[in-house]
Amino acid sequence: MQEKEQQFFRKVAVLTMALFLLVAGPIWATQNYAADVVVIGGGAAGLSAALTAAQGGATVVVLEKDRRLGGTAVFAEGIFGVETNMQRLKWIGLTRDEVFNEEMDDTRWTANAPLVRRFHNQSASTIDWLVEQGVKFEGPAKNFYGNNPTWHLIEGHGAALIKALQIQIKKTGKVQILLQTPGQKLIIEKGRVVGVKGVNRFGEEVVARAHGGVIIATGGFANNQEMLKKYTGEEHIISATPLQKTGDGINMAIAAGAAVEGMSTIQYVATMDVPPGRGPDLTIGALGVSPRNVWVNGFGKRFANEYVAFDFPFAANAIKRQQQAWAIFDENLKHYYMTKGIDAGLGVLVPPGKKFPNFDAIWNGAIAAGNPYVAKAASLQALADKIHLPYENLKKTFAEYNKGAAVNKDFAFGKDDRWLDAIDTNGPLYAVKIKEVMLTTVGGVKVDAQLHPLNQAEERVVTGLYMTGNDVGGLYGDTYTLTDASGSTFGFAVNSGRMAAQSILAELNK
Repeated sequence: MQEKEQQFFRKVAVLTMALFLLVAGPIWATQNYAADVVVIGGGAAGLSAALTAAQGGATVVVLEKDRRLGGTAVFAEGIFGVETNMQRLKWIGLTRDEVFNEEMDDTRWTANAPLVRRFHNQSASTIDWLVEQGVKFEGPAKNFYGNNPTWHLIEGHGAALIKALQIQIKKTGKVQILLQTPGQKLIIEKGRVVGVKGVNRFGEEVVARAHGGVIIATGGFANNQEMLKKYTGEEHIISATPLQKTGDGINMAIAAGAAVEGMSTIQYVATMDVPPGRGPDLTIGALGVSPRNVWVNGFGKRFANEYVAFDFPFAANAIKRQQQAWAIFDENLKHYYMTKGIDAGLGVLVPPGKKFPNFDAIWNGAIAAGNPYVAKAASLQALADKIHLPYENLKKTFAEYNKGAAVNKDFAFGKDDRWLDAIDTNGPLYAVKIKEVMLTTVGGVKVDAQLHPLNQAEERVVTGLYMTGNDVGGLYGDTYTLTDASGSTFGFAVNSGRMAAQSILAELNK
C-alpha cells in the first residue's frame, strides 16, 4: 500500500509541475523592461545617446547583440570637428561655412544638406562634451597633405572613448545594458514606436518599452551578404571588421515604412589583398599602397596616379575598378622605406614616416608563410612570371615610366615629381597585390535633420524613432570621401547619438 501511495504522489507531483510550467513558462520566457529611452546598439552612437539621455535625467535601456560594447568604434582613431577649441589654440582658422560648402561640393550636393549642416554645427560642442567625460585628445590633424585638419585624434583611439563613456554611464545609475541581446522588431502603437522586442542569450524574449523614444544605433550592414548584394552589387567583398553588422536597425526601420538612400556607398580602404582565411595585413598593405610605387593592373599596365595613396578611399576606388592590381617597387625604394619610412601610411595605425628596418624579415616571412600576394624576384621577367602578368606589357610600362622619371614628368597620369622615382628593372623587385577592403557601409535610412526616419515622399513614417550612425543614409551622397571633413564617420556616430537623445529629452521635458 505504501509503494502505491508513493507512486500516486509522484504522479501528482509530476502533473502539478507540468501544469505549473505550462502556465508559468510564458512568464519566464519574456523579460520586460521599461525606461524613458531605449537604445538598440552599444557602439559609439548608442553609448553617446545613452549617456546624453541619462545626464539629462532620463532612464535608459541599451540592447547590444555582441558580448561587449563598442563595436567598430574601438578600431577608430579620431572624430570630426570644426571651429573647435583645439583648432583655435593651433591657429587653425577653418570655419563651419567653409567646411560645409567644401563637403557638399565634394558630394556634388547629393548629400542631405540640412543633416550635414546640423552635424557640423554641433561637432565642436560634442568634442567639448567628450573632454568633460574624460576623453583625451592628441589634437586636430590631417589625413593627408590636401585635406582639412578636422580629424581630432583621441589618445588611445576609439577604445579609450568607449571606455570613458562606459565609466560615465555607470556613474549615472540610470542606464541598464543588456549584452548579447539583439533588438529584432519595433513595437508600434497608434503610429508611434514605443519599444522593441528582442531575444537574450538564454533564448528568452525581451520586451523593452520606451516612454520617450527609441534610438537605433546598430552600425550598418557591412556583414550582411544578402544586403550587400542587393544594395551594392558586391558579393564577395572583404570586410576589415567582421563584427556582425547585419543591418538589423535598417531593416526594422524599413519594416516601419522608412525609405533608404546612399545604400550603395561603402567606406573602402586600400591595402594588401587578403588570402582566404586571413585578415588584412596593414603593414605590408601600407608598404604596397605607396605613392612612390608603380601600380599596374592584370594586364601589366598603369591605371592611376599613385598619389591617390594619400586619400585611401580614392585609392580604393581606383583599385576597385581593376580586376586585379599590383604595386611594384625596387631595391632603392626598399632602402627608402627602411631608412626614411613610408609617405602615405594608413591613418595612425601605420603612420606616415614609419620605418621598416626589418623589411626583409617581414617580406620573406610572408613569402615563407605561403602568402600568394607577396613576391620578390631577381628581374622583371622573373617577377612577371611569379605574379602572372604579361611581360611585354610590363616591360613597356616601366620603360615609359622611367623615361618620364628621367625628366621629372609623368606623361601618363601627371604624378608629382616628388613621388616619381625611376624603377631599376634589373632587380631585385618587390610586388604586393593591392585590394579595396571594406571598413563599413555608410548608407542607410532616409532621415530629416532631427534623425526621424522618412518615407520616399520625405514624410515622417512614425514618431518616437530616431536613426543614428551608420544606420543613417545621405551623409555622403554616392561616394565616400575624406578630403574636407575627415573623421566624419566616427564623428557622426557620436554626434548623432547625442542629437537623437537631445531630441527625446526635449520632448520629455515639454
